[in-house]
Amino acid sequence: MRGAAAGKQTIALAATRGRDTRLRGWHRGLAGGACAGLILLTLGIFAGSLPEYNAQLQTTCIGTTCAFWQVSPAQAQALMDQLGFTLGGYAVYCTALAVCFAVVCTTVGAVLVWRKSDDWMALLVAVLLVMTGTVLVTETVEASPSPWQVPALLINKLTFVAAFLVATLFPDGRFVPRWAWLIVVGDLAVDTLHAVYVLNATPQQTRYPMPAILGWSVVMVGAAAAQVYRYRRVSGPIQRVQTKWVVFGFAVGTLATAAILFPGLIFPSLSPLYIVLAAAAATACLLCAPFTIAIAVLRYHLYDIDILINRTLVYGSLTALLAAVYFATVITLQQIAHALIGGQASQQPLAVVLSTLLIAALFQPLRRRIQATIDRRFYRRKYDTAKTLAAFSTALRNEVDLERLSDDLLGVVDDTMQPAHVSLWLRT
Repeated sequence: MRGAAAGKQTIALAATRGRDTRLRGWHRGLAGGACAGLILLTLGIFAGSLPEYNAQLQTTCIGTTCAFWQVSPAQAQALMDQLGFTLGGYAVYCTALAVCFAVVCTTVGAVLVWRKSDDWMALLVAVLLVMTGTVLVTETVEASPSPWQVPALLINKLTFVAAFLVATLFPDGRFVPRWAWLIVVGDLAVDTLHAVYVLNATPQQTRYPMPAILGWSVVMVGAAAAQVYRYRRVSGPIQRVQTKWVVFGFAVGTLATAAILFPGLIFPSLSPLYIVLAAAAATACLLCAPFTIAIAVLRYHLYDIDILINRTLVYGSLTALLAAVYFATVITLQQIAHALIGGQASQQPLAVVLSTLLIAALFQPLRRRIQATIDRRFYRRKYDTAKTLAAFSTALRNEVDLERLSDDLLGVVDDTMQPAHVSLWLRT
């Protein structure tokens, strides 16, 4: 028995060491130097690319090599006429947003380096955060013929490689499953071919050809599959919480940014105020991922991530559903008014008021229904436990038979806690 116990302890210790990402001795100094070198190189290229980024924003978007937030001639005229924004002022505004984004990402990365300088996984995440902070600028400058094109292209592609490294190694520093390293190799191949294409492309050619899009789609699906496999088969409780934090921040940031930018893609002639506000809002939403990654590395136990995910699912779904009902109701009532009484302008406020009252009436019933649906679908065990305890509490007030009450209590404990064995001892 002692030999078996000692063998199990040895196996557990070996597994723990295999998951250890801490650095010791000269390895720590080498990794720290490499991290500092990459961060300084990234920030240097970012600073050198800013004037080129600003200059490109001061021109209108004609062709396929448009900068991030670069406007069309019609939008530039609308900015000037309605907001008094010149292209120069708009360029300064967008450049300031890009600088703020980079400063926040770099600050979060610096905190990781300061708090986890002996953990190579944390150092890799810190490098990724700093590189991600520069992507708004480097992604634009890489397609412009300037002295900073090649350096910006290099950093932008290194950002993709670092992202897929983190996606396949986080949180324990191992490739899980074993073939996950092929995802990084595949991304490196796609990035290299795309870099060659960008350097030789003409202004009339699209920046992202279909083969590159398909290649990135394949490696992204592979990275997602690897994380799902790791989460379900390999990760322990702490690693699952860390993974939830990262996925939560990435999903919220991506979906919120897409929701902000989607109307502009469908309706290019939206108000210039939308263009200005959407740039700031989307930049803020993109910061969700850096913050949740930092929490996953440093303070994953600070909050209950399951509660945050639950509330986000509930109120995100509720907001989308109520918005759809509101606009559908307004449009329907206006059409009815137009058909019945000619659609006078005085009837439009009435449609808005009635739609608002309908939304107010639907808020609580819809919230409860969505909450119950999400609990049943994603939190089935907790949902069943809550229902079992609620039913037992109701029966407890009306039950007087001690033997039957004992059986009910044993059943509740077995259903909610699912122990290997349960028994009840009553003092006479």
